[in-house]
Amino acid sequence: MKKHQLRKFRKRMLALIRRVRLQREIKKEKLFRAELLTKIKEAENFDAEKYVNNIFKTIDSKPKEMSKRERFEQTLDLIRKYRSNTHLVKPKYEDPVPDHPYVPKTKE
Repeated sequence: MKKHQLRKFRKRMLALIRRVRLQREIKKEKLFRAELLTKIKEAENFDAEKYVNNIFKTIDSKPKEMSKRERFEQTLDLIRKYRSNTHLVKPKYEDPVPDHPYVPKTKE
């Protein structure tokens, strides 16, 4: 569209353009207010004592660090526990390439 036609179009459609822009702004405002209300409700329902107790509980329930020796012992225990469950599959040594007409045969 050329500049002159664009100006004429905007002049003609000015009311429509303003209405569409206003609807967009109203929609954004409603979303913003809804988010704000949910944050306010969340803040009102917040219980600091429960929050702190939950943090203390997670700190207390943290597993203790294992030393190298303890990790080694644990690994050995697992090896002993699952040793009977291992089933070794012996590989079959077959010729990966069967006799093919294009593969030269070696002299034996």
